[in-house]
Amino acid sequence: MLKKEPNGLLEAQGLFILPGRLEYQIAELNDCLVNKTALPADLADFKLLHKEIIKHNGKEMSKVEASIYIKAEIGSVCERILDNIAVFKTADETADFLVGLGSFKRK
Repeated sequence: MLKKEPNGLLEAQGLFILPGRLEYQIAELNDCLVNKTALPADLADFKLLHKEIIKHNGKEMSKVEASIYIKAEIGSVCERILDNIAVFKTADETADFLVGLGSFKRK
């Protein structure tokens, strides 16, 4: 699971901060992909991510390739989360709101 913490104001503003624990988990996931080993129990939440990476990129990959694929897949997940919870779905909607508040002027 990428994010166990509740979504809050940062996410509502379209920002995403990943938890520090992911650094270790990503390294472990990378090793599993490169060495073609099963995910350990502590990475059970990453089963779908692991499966999607292999589905789209095959089973043979270098450490660098695995890192690229992991980051792309995590980015995709984060983007979908933000799309679902964002208060304003587009930059124009955000700008219109700010203009309406009088705190922002369009150029």
